[in-house]
Amino acid sequence: MRLELKEAEVCHLKEVISRLNIDLDSRDTAVVMAHEAKVAAETALQQLTDDLATLGARLQFEVSSACLLTSEASSLAESVASILKEREEKVQSAWD
Repeated sequence: MRLELKEAEVCHLKEVISRLNIDLDSRDTAVVMAHEAKVAAETALQQLTDDLATLGARLQFEVSSACLLTSEASSLAESVASILKEREEKVQSAWD
């Protein structure tokens, strides 16, 4: 009878150890999945940050280009206005 109790206890302990191993495997799986999700989120964040930096640089370039074109357009308009005024003065003086 004593032997049967020891065998039953050994069997019970084996079951407990087996359940603990299953629990540990489940926890390990969850930890691995959480780590993979974290790495994926960090990669996505880095990609978004890079994309925002690229968009910011492009926007800055466009604004700089627009500023250059605006001053060139203003200069051209002033030159055309000056030429037209000179011609108008010449025509006016020819009529006088």
